[in-house]
Amino acid sequence: MKRFLIGFCAVLIGLAIGLGSLRYVLTSVSGKVTNGPWTTDLTTGGENASAYTRAKLAVQALLAMTQDQAIYFIAENDSHGDPLTAECNYTLAGGDLPTRWWSITMYAADYFFVPNEQKRYAISKSSLQSKTDAKGNWSALVSNQSDADLVSPKSGPFSLIVRHYIPEAVVSENPESLTLPTITKGACK
Repeated sequence: MKRFLIGFCAVLIGLAIGLGSLRYVLTSVSGKVTNGPWTTDLTTGGENASAYTRAKLAVQALLAMTQDQAIYFIAENDSHGDPLTAECNYTLAGGDLPTRWWSITMYAADYFFVPNEQKRYAISKSSLQSKTDAKGNWSALVSNQSDADLVSPKSGPFSLIVRHYIPEAVVSENPESLTLPTITKGACK
């Protein structure tokens, strides 16, 4: 009985240490920055990325470039903090970003492109030129309807990634100051 209690206590201690370290790892990302619904880890793609950041990127199948080549912001929630879900329509609205070229790509919960008949997987600076006003502002519809600018899955959660290719220095030096696209929820089913 004494051996059983010692073994049981060892398992409980190991479990507590394991869960505590997992919580620490998941909540403490050294380069994590939040800007509205968008977050980034400025260590992504760099030699300073932790093993956990690299593992997360491997699971999400993101082949990250170095910070001088690209900086990525991901949104899993809308601008009010609600999770992005295919049961709702959204309007993305923004303007030009401080980078040579940018795109916004949609991913399903499995981190792969959302299959759609239009084979439309991203919107970009160039694809939205016809929807850009004189001040450089644009908007795009995100919906699971075929006429959307970005077609979401038929059901379930999804995420958006805005990529800044060849970003200006402000993107890495002061990412909190950027005016990134807003994500406004519309009608839901």
